[in-house]
Amino acid sequence: MVRFLLGLILLLQPALSFAEKVTIESDKLYTIDNTTYAEGSVLILYGDMVVTSDNATYYKDINAVELYGNVVYKDKENIIRANFARINMDNKSGYFEKGKGFYAPWSYFSADRLEKLEGNTFLMDNATISACSGDVPDWSFSANKARIDLGQYFRAKHSFGNVKNVPVAYFPYFVWPIKKDRESGFLVPQFGFSSTKGLFITPKYFWAIDVDKDMTTGVNLFTNNGAMILNEFRYAVSKKENIHLIGEFIDDRDSEADKSSRWRLYGVGNKFIADNLEFKFNINYASDFRYKRDFKDYNMIDKLPGMDPDKNEYIAELRLNYYTKFSDLSVRYKDSMQYYDYTDNYRKDNLYQKPNIQAEKYGIELRYIKLDYLADYNSVEKKSLTFYNENNRIENEYSYDRYNTRVKFYKPFNLKIATFTPFYTQYITYWRNFDYKLNKTDIHETSLHKIETDEDSASRYIYTIGYGLSLNEIYRNYNSFRHSIYNTFEYIQTPRLDQSALPNNIDYDQISQEKLYRYTMTNYFRSDNFSTKFEVIQGYDQTLDDDKFTPLHTKLNLTYAKWLSFDLENKYNYYTSKIDYYKKAFTINYDNYYLSYTQSYDKSITSGDNENAGLKVGGRFEKFDFEVYKKLGSSNNNFKISPLDLNSREFYLKILYKSECWNLGFLYKQDDYLDLTKTGSDKKREKVIFILLELKGIGGTQREVYRN
Repeated sequence: MVRFLLGLILLLQPALSFAEKVTIESDKLYTIDNTTYAEGSVLILYGDMVVTSDNATYYKDINAVELYGNVVYKDKENIIRANFARINMDNKSGYFEKGKGFYAPWSYFSADRLEKLEGNTFLMDNATISACSGDVPDWSFSANKARIDLGQYFRAKHSFGNVKNVPVAYFPYFVWPIKKDRESGFLVPQFGFSSTKGLFITPKYFWAIDVDKDMTTGVNLFTNNGAMILNEFRYAVSKKENIHLIGEFIDDRDSEADKSSRWRLYGVGNKFIADNLEFKFNINYASDFRYKRDFKDYNMIDKLPGMDPDKNEYIAELRLNYYTKFSDLSVRYKDSMQYYDYTDNYRKDNLYQKPNIQAEKYGIELRYIKLDYLADYNSVEKKSLTFYNENNRIENEYSYDRYNTRVKFYKPFNLKIATFTPFYTQYITYWRNFDYKLNKTDIHETSLHKIETDEDSASRYIYTIGYGLSLNEIYRNYNSFRHSIYNTFEYIQTPRLDQSALPNNIDYDQISQEKLYRYTMTNYFRSDNFSTKFEVIQGYDQTLDDDKFTPLHTKLNLTYAKWLSFDLENKYNYYTSKIDYYKKAFTINYDNYYLSYTQSYDKSITSGDNENAGLKVGGRFEKFDFEVYKKLGSSNNNFKISPLDLNSREFYLKILYKSECWNLGFLYKQDDYLDLTKTGSDKKREKVIFILLELKGIGGTQREVYRN
């Protein structure tokens, strides 16, 4: 059949506002009075509107169209398919029968009747919404009456959650976000059950304050523990300035800690008050020794930057910096806190620097030499609490003031084949106002190397001299790779000075004796697909009476394409024929599989595990992911080459099935730990099973279903 094209220029009565071109194309087209009939493969164009259907009737006098069969309506905001539609071409209002629509990125909706109001609002009868495509979505939410406001929400009362077409949950009021941009609104709440917390639900509200700042506030409602308040604030001040704050609080009526008012505060940020004046803060603090363990699965966000999940340590630091050409000035308050777990107690240590005032600058170019310097004042307070139970606790504390200056002079000389850099560093330190008695000391080697102490004060002069000699690169280019060698020789000497009477809490409280020769050879092998760095470091310390050679320190780093990375570091003691330090890590990625292994040993660690090993194996596929992890640990006098000699610390198995619009899986975890309570401690093995569920467009949750 011959197709006809009709371009109608609607220059109608002055009372009508639609004076715009309507283009209608179809297999058959004819007009009677003010009505145009289109039959077969209809295409209508008007403004940003594109409409197709089997047949159509266009009413010129009211600028409206009725569409029949396989209707597809598109504009810059909407895509709607229907069996029948009536549309006002001017304001895009109208209705659709048996309509289906889609909003990016993943909102599919349908209704027996879709009434489109002027703008982008729909009223829906027998409505369904889902992130799943298809006539029968895997999961959906349905209601007799619903409303969609594009850029805001799908809203419905008395709605049901469905699996396939089977209702499985009832919601008196349901909201689904349909956001084009970052906008304020309620987030879909998480909910679940915990054997320790009971039933819980976590409603949250997101406030888009401005393009550069937002805040999320919420509450964990636990049937066993009460309400836990959650808040997060983010502010991207500029490219060089950021603020991130998180606060959590709960009045925990079932607390096993030594207090019921429990909280955590996290904050990292900086802000330039003036061009050279900067305020910085770094806060990661909790109310008690059990907080991290009790609420690790219910925090505002899952993982905080800079938080080591295996260490119960915290910090609160506020700092004001003023930058100038010859000095960077700062005033700082710092509280470093750590909890230590023991078999029958825990210990809490706080080290306060309140304040720390310092001036420093590095790389100052003088006429003939370079200069680094640091001058600082610290008001130091150390507190220690050993807690056995509520009726048995031991507290200790002491304080002092310290004034310290460190000045380093050095000069690099270019010797054509090498760079020679001699240096001299002088330390001058005074301690005052000790609240405990010092042992009296008077050692006077030279005017630049001496120490004096009395009952409540001390002074120390000590220096370090040395040099570095760095040979230029030795290299050779081969057909497929480049080999480079760097050689460095160092000499560092700090004369002996008995500092046993001095405290040792912050940097430069005590400075160790040294007379060390050190040689470092570094080899690089580089090509398009691989790179290798191999480093050997050997020292010789003349201050030692015996065993003058330091442990042989070797480092190896190897990468090959994208599928292999390998790191090895080792310190081998010649005299004991044993390893003092060891660290190995490698990762292999092959096709959809990955494997990683880590093993470490540090003889200098005297509390807790000084040797650990961890193995992780997993795979990522189109329909499922899996991951298995095993961690071992132990406290050993000697390095155990085989990880099988270590004790179990952690194990988990995670399996996740992935569909188009949902993921479902489980996580089994086993932890061996020391459980501390306000009445004592006990070794425990905890077994927990979590259900993992993620619905596209709503979010995911990891919820406990079993704990033993």
